[in-house]
Amino acid sequence: MRLRSVVVALVAAAATTIAVPGPARASADSWACSSVGSYTRTVGGTTTTYSNVGNVGRKDYRYWHVSSTAGGVTTYQESYLVHCDVATILAEQNLVPYQESGPRCGTTTTDAALYIGSRPFSDGGFNYQLRYWHMRKQVGSVWIFDHPEMARCPV
Repeated sequence: MRLRSVVVALVAAAATTIAVPGPARASADSWACSSVGSYTRTVGGTTTTYSNVGNVGRKDYRYWHVSSTAGGVTTYQESYLVHCDVATILAEQNLVPYQESGPRCGTTTTDAALYIGSRPFSDGGFNYQLRYWHMRKQVGSVWIFDHPEMARCPV
């Protein structure tokens, strides 16, 4: 019984630190690989704002935070990463917050974890910061992209 409790606790702890890929609904468009910092589009009275959180390697990897405003209320929509080759999208990935505490709620960069930036986020009357991370792995003597991570951190 004690062993089972330890295994359950370890599985639960691992679940809080694993990046879970989001659904393939990233809204990358022709501007996603441009040098634009942020831009808006209005359709049917709803204004959608695309904010560039940060880039890795000039414009190779670009992290985006998307929110919409309708009737004076701003709502978080999604976050995504695009991998660019100049103005061409090579790949895109939706980001889902996976952690609410721990090292990803800080801002300390290491060789393996590069802090990109953060954006405010409100949910149910609580305020958070969405923190974006560019995770790398070492291959020989070079650090290369492994995966993105995003944490929802209480303010």
